[in-house]
Parts: sequence; structure tokens; C-alpha cells
Amino acid sequence: NGSVDISYPQIRIEYPIRLLAKDSRLQLPQGIKLQIVDLPGLSHQEDIENLSLLKTCDRALFLVTYNSAETDRQKVNMLLQGVVEQIKIIGGLSKNMCFLFNRIDVFHGDKDWIASEEKFVARTRAEIDKLLTKHHLQIEPKQIAKISTMPALLSLLIKSKDENERIEAASRLDRNFNFLIPEGILDDLPRNVQKWSEYECGRVADAVWQTAYADRF
Repeated sequence: NGSVDISYPQIRIEYPIRLLAKDSRLQLPQGIKLQIVDLPGLSHQEDIENLSLLKTCDRALFLVTYNSAETDRQKVNMLLQGVVEQIKIIGGLSKNMCFLFNRIDVFHGDKDWIASEEKFVARTRAEIDKLLTKHHLQIEPKQIAKISTMPALLSLLIKSKDENERIEAASRLDRNFNFLIPEGILDDLPRNVQKWSEYECGRVADAVWQTAYADRF
């Protein structure tokens, strides 16, 4: 009725459980509710429960996660076709859909990883556009975001006040994602993560948050 301001709020999702722990984190206008639904899609043609839920989501923000590390073309095609089917269910048009290219850090193993990443994003975006056009579907705007969710999460946990949680996060970052830590920072770090100071953990966290594209997302 125009009496409630429902302009888009700026929300930083640190972690789903933390997000919903306090209403004050959401900074939503009074009377506005938020529900986060992790919906894997239709598990089979007679999936009545998921089908019914999708039909009520015409005003929702859809985040479609795409595994950038997947090399099986059959699985990739199944994912894209699944997206098409879900768009059909909600009426063939969604103005609030964003494709998340998760695990985008997989290209850091290439010699020219920036070029490999850009080539992948361009090719996959073209495949999505082609498939949508084929089925006469529209997504406006066609939003695409790159993200590496695991290192992004670890970059938050490394700032934890819980020492065990902080050390575990630091160990996993150093063991699995140290290529996302800039060399200038990596060279200054003690090799034993248990010796990383609060300041050093903060430097690593801020750097990985950016190299995982979490700041842009």
C-alpha cells in the first residue's frame, strides 16, 4: 500500500546460522520477513513438494550455484536444463536470478589463470544464454557472479574468537587455498599456523575474502 519501504537492503551474509541468529543483522524494514530456502531443485518429475514451493517463489531472489570445477559435460548439461525447467515453473521470467560460479579458484592451477577464468565465464555464459533463448525464456538482468565459497567461509572463521576454530580455519586455508593468499603476505607468515598472530590472521582473512570474490558478491 506504499506505507512500507521495501527498497533493497544491504545485507552481508557472514554465515547462514549467524545471519538468522539476530533480526538486527538483516536490517529489514519493519514488518518485512526473510526466508532462506536451500532448494536443490526437482529431484524427480513427481516431486510435488519442491514443485509447489517453486510456484510460490515468483518474487524470490534465486541464487543458482554452478560448479566451476565440474568437467563432466553431461552433468553440466543436466544442470543447465534443470535451471530452464525451474524458470518455466515460475512463469518463464525471473528478474531476480543470479548465477554463482562457485569454486572459481579451480583455475588458479593454470599458468595464465586469469585468461582461463575469463574464457570459462564467457563460454558458460554463452551456453546459458543460448539455452534460454532456445526455450524463449528471459532473465533480466543476466547476473553472473564468481565466488569461492569455502575459502570465503574460512576467511571469516580465521577471525573467530575461538582459538581452536581459528587454528582449524588457518590450517585449511594454508593447506588447501594458500594460492589465494598474496605472496607478500604468505612470505611473512610463520610456517606453523598456530603461531599466526591476530594481526596476521586478519591480513590473511581480508586478502582471501577479496581473492575469493566474496567482497564483490
